[in-house]
Amino acid sequence: MTTVKLSDDREFQQMTPEQADALFASLAVLDAGIRRAAAETDKKIADLKKNFEERTADDLEQCKILAERLKAYIAAHRGRFVRPRQRKTPFGQYGLRTVTDTKIIDEQFVMAFSDERRLGLYTVTRKIDKNAVGRAIEQYGEVPGAKIVSGDVASYTVSKSVLDQQTKQ
Repeated sequence: MTTVKLSDDREFQQMTPEQADALFASLAVLDAGIRRAAAETDKKIADLKKNFEERTADDLEQCKILAERLKAYIAAHRGRFVRPRQRKTPFGQYGLRTVTDTKIIDEQFVMAFSDERRLGLYTVTRKIDKNAVGRAIEQYGEVPGAKIVSGDVASYTVSKSVLDQQTKQ
């Protein structure tokens, strides 16, 4: 039989607070660098989007005007779009398409109609309310299939001064 070691905390039991501080300092500097790089990337993306919008603003306006004119042509000549419904060109096609959509005006009426005839026209989604379960456990002592679990979470917070220092670099 082979034994597999899942964890070994002997090294960390021997670690001094100063060594842990140094470990955290390395982590904080790396974390701040990653955040700085993410902020730089976000700024570059925002700049690219702004540049794109500025470069294409006139073209976008022209597209809207041309699309409105094409729509007016199609509306004025509906008879030309019976068969075929779309006019094909080397650039693509334009014309009319038949679309259908089901509109729900009153959900309660639809559900009542479905229930009367057992049609299954809707679904019911059930979701556990964890806060309500927690209150029930506190009130009744237990809820089968649920329990409250408490524990410690190791965490760290990088000082804003480290983040600011990374931004200046």
